[in-house]
Amino acid sequence: MDTARPPSDDDGAWQLVAAGGLDGRSFRIRGTYQPGERYAQLDVCILNSASFVAVRTTSETPPGSDWQLLCGQGKRGQPGPQGDRGERGASGPSIKGWKMDPESYVLTPIMDDNVEGPVVNLRPFFEQYDQERS
Repeated sequence: MDTARPPSDDDGAWQLVAAGGLDGRSFRIRGTYQPGERYAQLDVCILNSASFVAVRTTSETPPGSDWQLLCGQGKRGQPGPQGDRGERGASGPSIKGWKMDPESYVLTPIMDDNVEGPVVNLRPFFEQYDQERS
């Protein structure tokens, strides 16, 4: 409402909502907490998903008596409603055949897109089998 009158404590048309402070000091954002750094009073840092303000000059790690928690991570909330089912993804690759190298005891799968898959070295299995039979 426009009163067309200057502010006054007498008539109740105005209410003080902010006034100048004593020394104009404010928070100083310092980012992620750095061990060994010195923090002054009102410095704000972040550690483990929480923000802290130094209540006095300190080199201590928050939380503690030199720090005040400003904001911390809350408890996990209730799950929301289940969303719609997404589209079916593409089928994964499958093996359509094998390439064998009997001299080196190696098998190589041939995938359905004709790309060679990872090599399978069978030599250790044959050597173990031979030792077990002896």
